[in-house]
Amino acid sequence: MSTLSKIFSLACEEDVLDRNPMQYVKALPEPPPRKRLLTTEQKKALWKELESDQLLYRLVQLAVNMPLRRGQLLALNEDVVDFENQRVWVIGSKGRPPRSVPINATATSILRYLIADKQLPFPIVDFRKRWHPVLIRAKINKPDGTREENYHFHDLRTYFASELIRRNTNPLIVQNLFAHSDMSITNIYAETDADLMLEAVKRLDNANLG
Repeated sequence: MSTLSKIFSLACEEDVLDRNPMQYVKALPEPPPRKRLLTTEQKKALWKELESDQLLYRLVQLAVNMPLRRGQLLALNEDVVDFENQRVWVIGSKGRPPRSVPINATATSILRYLIADKQLPFPIVDFRKRWHPVLIRAKINKPDGTREENYHFHDLRTYFASELIRRNTNPLIVQNLFAHSDMSITNIYAETDADLMLEAVKRLDNANLG
């Protein structure tokens, strides 16, 4: 509906229409976002299942240590990795210009292994056939689960952002890492679990106001 309204707005700007016929149409309420965080048990099960697929394991390790989309990760090659300055250069998503992304020790180690084994760009041509069975065996997804119910590779971005927030990373830094133009977009990824919220309010226990 919002897309249709934007089309009509453009038509008004070009004097094709006198007014936007959607301006009086009440927008439908957005459905609540689905829960994307894995439980501690699910995380352990996922890492255990990934032990049988070294290449997929390395891809997931990069996904939870770098703010990149799957396509950007799969396209990484040796030429864009700058170990000396702890950076990789990636093609910007959604039409944005190329940008540099910092790499931590974990990502650096994985990238060195991949380069040594001549596995960059990632030689994965059957990604879905390898990724989905892992989630099913880890009992994270159901074989007949819907798209809304199941966990997706893209949800690892939520994992990455949430782990940064858990470690008290400034939200503005998280926004810049993800190259989000708006903090509201970052908030979609940076979910906070119940334990972390409990820890936050407990900090007030020592703030005795008398």
